Amino acid sequence: MLKVIFRRKTLFIYIPLTVHWITIFILTSIPGDSLPEFALDDKLKHFIAYFVLSFFLTITLRVQERYKNLRNHYIKFAVLITMIYSTFDEIHQAFIPGRSAEVLDWIANLLGLILGIYAAYRLIRKSEALNLIKIGTESE
Repeated sequence: MLKVIFRRKTLFIYIPLTVHWITIFILTSIPGDSLPEFALDDKLKHFIAYFVLSFFLTITLRVQERYKNLRNHYIKFAVLITMIYSTFDEIHQAFIPGRSAEVLDWIANLLGLILGIYAAYRLIRKSEALNLIKIGTESE
């Protein structure tokens, strides 16, 4: 199964990342009184959104072959990119009617992104051990 996922990166990694990221932006741009109702706690929604985002972003940075520096330091870049986006996303919500920027939302985002990156890291390490990812590393 993992072999198929890494061979078909566009379908299983790049497209889900793009769709999820766009979905986060759209949902955080909707005024508060127009938000669709979900039966989940607000902080859990933030956690899940950033878990999924950071999971796919981490894998994307590791398996892409164009930028060696991103590939070799994929965890650092995943943390940096998702932290910056999460921060701007919370600030952005302060300008949306009926929404607000909350520190606790940002903390939920942070926890989600840390666990998402860790889950992706574990999957990547397992895949490398099974020789499913055969992309260059820092030793190139």
